[in-house]
Amino acid sequence: MDDPQIIRKYMFEKHGRNCFICKRKTWMGKETPIELDHIDGNSDNNLPSNLRLLCPNCHAQTPTYGSKNRGNGRTSRREYRKKKNLHY
Repeated sequence: MDDPQIIRKYMFEKHGRNCFICKRKTWMGKETPIELDHIDGNSDNNLPSNLRLLCPNCHAQTPTYGSKNRGNGRTSRREYRKKKNLHY
């Protein structure tokens, strides 16, 4: 399950369209935009235990958001890929 659209659809079906942190479903009378967050900052790690749905505000506050994760994600990705390849 590596296609981001399939992953998002799965997460929406399983958890609904609300932020895991603030629980917000609407903002200013409209549906809140929801983003897929990789908890460990590794975008290759699509295990359900590493994913959560966040509103843009909560997502921006995470330590692995965007450039805050620079330098951490690539190492994590390399380690994850090594582990992933060992299982095949």
